Amino acid sequence: MAFVFKPSIVAKLPNGRKTKRRGKYYWVSYTSPVDGESKRHALKLASGEGIADKGVAQEEMRKLMLRLQRKARA
Repeated sequence: MAFVFKPSIVAKLPNGRKTKRRGKYYWVSYTSPVDGESKRHALKLASGEGIADKGVAQEEMRKLMLRLQRKARA
């Protein structure tokens, strides 16, 4: 099973306090059909840009999973 998410980012403020916010770009988490390991990484377009739109992120995740399934069969 695969899903897209925005990771939580913890930043330290100059006064020593910490603040938590959502990341700018979507990441994908999935179990690889090639080796069965759990993997997580940032989704990027072919141009190298991060993906900030959830619909686009889900479509890129589908493409990634299809590519990995084809690789596992070969």
